[in-house]
Amino acid sequence: MRHTLFFALLAACSAASSTAPTDTSPDASASQDLPSTDGAPDAVATDTASPSDAPDAADPRAPQPPAGARRCGEGTLDATEFSTACMAPSTLVDAVRLPDGGTGMTERRCDAASITGGRWEAWCGAAEVYVWARFEGLRATGSYVTCGSVSALSLGIGYGEHSVGGGAGGGSTVLPRGVPSPSFDTGRSTDAVMEYTVQTNRAGSGRFFLGANHVVQCMGMTPTGGMGPNVVIGGTTFRWDPTAM
Repeated sequence: MRHTLFFALLAACSAASSTAPTDTSPDASASQDLPSTDGAPDAVATDTASPSDAPDAADPRAPQPPAGARRCGEGTLDATEFSTACMAPSTLVDAVRLPDGGTGMTERRCDAASITGGRWEAWCGAAEVYVWARFEGLRATGSYVTCGSVSALSLGIGYGEHSVGGGAGGGSTVLPRGVPSPSFDTGRSTDAVMEYTVQTNRAGSGRFFLGANHVVQCMGMTPTGGMGPNVVIGGTTFRWDPTAM
């Protein structure tokens, strides 16, 4: 009976995947310990995005920058970056607003999943920056379980935060998109895509935190219905510079 309920819940959760617009209203607290934009690492080196370099609008795994934007930052991801970014301090992640009006920390499970690779890009327009990241080969490691042995996860609530010019910044929740599926486990992988928009024409930096939850919630060995709590499982840093276009 328990296995039947788990697989029914897993099928229902696999259908859920969406993105949401980001709120980048100024919030100096969200800039805590973000990468400096002074002397940024060579991962920021960009090109001028000739027409042949334009993203494939039909590919759900590709970036979808606004018309006229130019690539102004890029870098690659690996399992080490994924885990390191997950553990980075963040006022946004560690002070999530609760239904009762208070704040609480989002649990971090930085060993719950791993990736085989990935990429991030930043695209600068006249007054905004579009940031995109793809976490490839996302798979559960089996170290974070519920019901005694269930390690299957589904993409949950993520976060994006930024700092402009090394000073004030902002952040918001970001709903990752799973391709081909939002669900993954130790035997099945997926790609996760995150997108974030910053209203600025200045250089800056930021970080994505990828969220997920168990596809079933349990008390001891007994499924209780619904999904498990949202936890942070990984992430990446990013940065941009309009003058590099």
